[in-house]
Amino acid sequence: MNESLGEWRGLSLSGYGNEIVAILRIGEPKPQEGGAGIASQLHLIGQMIHMNLKSYLNVETTVGISSLHADVFMLPKLMDEANAAAEWRHMNPGQRVFYFEDRKARENLGIAAWIAQVDAFAQSLKAGGGENGPTGTGAALLQALVGLQDEAEMFNSYFGMLAYRLYGLLLEQGRANGISLQRFDPDAYFRGLDAAGKLTALAGYIPEISAMLGQLTQERDRSILARIAGFVRERYRDPALKIQDIASEVHFSTAYLSYLFKRETGKNLWDFVTELRIEEAKRMLETTDKKRYEIAYAVGYESPEHFGRMFKRYAGSSPAEYRKERQGSDG
Repeated sequence: MNESLGEWRGLSLSGYGNEIVAILRIGEPKPQEGGAGIASQLHLIGQMIHMNLKSYLNVETTVGISSLHADVFMLPKLMDEANAAAEWRHMNPGQRVFYFEDRKARENLGIAAWIAQVDAFAQSLKAGGGENGPTGTGAALLQALVGLQDEAEMFNSYFGMLAYRLYGLLLEQGRANGISLQRFDPDAYFRGLDAAGKLTALAGYIPEISAMLGQLTQERDRSILARIAGFVRERYRDPALKIQDIASEVHFSTAYLSYLFKRETGKNLWDFVTELRIEEAKRMLETTDKKRYEIAYAVGYESPEHFGRMFKRYAGSSPAEYRKERQGSDG
């Protein structure tokens, strides 16, 4: 081992168990090389150590390489880095040399990708995307966690991001419903479980979260529809009423408001407004002697002509014909 490291004035020592600790002196990189040159050199050294031990001693090795530091008092930290780098073998069983800086960069990239996947999954649940169990994206996330079981720190980090993101989504949807969601708190739900136990529980947690989200969403939508209907009944006589006013009342976009109302009631929102106006106009035609223009203004139309066209479209006859028919039937 010392012969292999001689070019770099290296020193090898026995570590814990079957570990060998090697300390190298690496010169300052040339200006044109920078960090990339150092990384290439370290990977080359690692490959050489692995091949020499395989060739001469027939020993399979994993080489973990720390970052570089000039302070000898940093050796304990650097040994921890080398061990952490070597642990990456569980995720990459075909690789033999691991550089801590590469591992750190990959972890950062991996965390960003994981956060993006978790967020996409949460959004699909929120939108009612059919994720009623550990299928689709949920299954992919579970499978990724299975591969991290041997990396305790990373597993717990990734697992926590997923579990608490889903719990946060549940709290967000259920805040105004008065339903206790405490049993879904990951701290309680997964308490005392090892990695395998957490994965088993997570496979049940996801569909439970999905089902509860569906229940909360239905209750929220019913509440919102009641607010919409109440607001329209109060304001339909106002000729200035617009769909934007209704959307602002419930803090939705006009597109989503129209979609939600159509999905839940089977009719367009503005048809609902018009039906209320026409029903009130029918009542006034039957029970009062008011003229057409007076009734038009009273039910929210500034133009008697437009009122006449809308009345005929929804009632099947003109206001005058409707009044005559009703008065004739009453007589």
